Amino acid sequence: MTQPSAAEIEGILAPSYGDEVRVRRIAPIAPWSVARCELTGACPASAVVKWLRRHPTGFRTDPDQVHTEIASLRFLDGRSIAPRLLGYDAERAVVVLEDLAPRQPLDALTRRDGPAAWVEGRRELVRLTARMQAATAGREEEFLAVRRALGPFDPARRRRHFAGGLDLTPVAEMLGVTLCDAAEKELAEIRRALDEPGGLSAFSSGDQGDNNVLVHDRPGDPGGRLIDFEFGGYHHALLDLAWVHIPPPRWITIAGPAARELEALYRHAVAEAFPPLADDEVFDRELTLAAITLALERLGCSRLGTLDARRPGDDSRVQMVATYESAAALANARRCWSHVAGWLRTAAAALRRRWPDADVDLISYPSYTPRR
Repeated sequence: MTQPSAAEIEGILAPSYGDEVRVRRIAPIAPWSVARCELTGACPASAVVKWLRRHPTGFRTDPDQVHTEIASLRFLDGRSIAPRLLGYDAERAVVVLEDLAPRQPLDALTRRDGPAAWVEGRRELVRLTARMQAATAGREEEFLAVRRALGPFDPARRRRHFAGGLDLTPVAEMLGVTLCDAAEKELAEIRRALDEPGGLSAFSSGDQGDNNVLVHDRPGDPGGRLIDFEFGGYHHALLDLAWVHIPPPRWITIAGPAARELEALYRHAVAEAFPPLADDEVFDRELTLAAITLALERLGCSRLGTLDARRPGDDSRVQMVATYESAAALANARRCWSHVAGWLRTAAAALRRRWPDADVDLISYPSYTPRR
């Protein structure tokens, strides 16, 4: 889809702000299908417009993703968690959102200034996540009513996406790393927990991490916001906290001494919504389950082929090794899921042999080492 015209954007905003709204300027925000608009009339001075991407692999080109973002923002409206929805055209899959400037992505600020400068930014991400989960706990039917008013929606689809990464047989065969029966049984337990999170079911953007939270440019300023709800819905709550141990997209390493503090901050904030997490053993087991799930979701057969094709020295290879080893280290430290953790360690060793350029000493990498 092409960028919406000024007239189209004005038409989307007119029902809320009147026919006098005018778009003075549209400034694309590369490389995404997003633009900032300067506005006049009885409306905000600026807004952000999103539309479907054009991508050769079909990545985020499904109109249902826009419908899910619309429903998610309507569901969260008034909670100061996400941008306000100013208007939309569901048929053309165009969304007009509150402009959150001068806030910036936390991962970009961390890369610019270093992780020590943005400890408070990471706390803000945890606080926003916990606030969203606590405010929406037990309200899945309300979300589904909003979402299904925009078209058909399968609430289990996202849960199946994560569970799909637990089918390790193809990757195990490609790496020559056998899955023992005990590991298979643990994977079956993890899959059941993802399919039926029960009292740990939480609303999520579906893509939580420091790349999808905007915070103010000065550390300590309040008022962060979560963004990108194209995969919004309910899934296992701790999938949204596993990023404190598993490297998000732009990092090779991430876990550090602050991880325990962020965990404690989260647990305190969701104590009433998710009582089981007050138990240390339950929390450790569920957090490790989530970290393992995210690690395994990162490397399927197609992803392995993609990384094989990249030039030697590409940071994404080192990141993959670090991801597997981080999940295994967490499982070892929390004494959970030992057989899957053993497979992860063995698989990471196989990746190091497969990619000699990724056979590096990760202990020498400081916390929050960025990908180039």
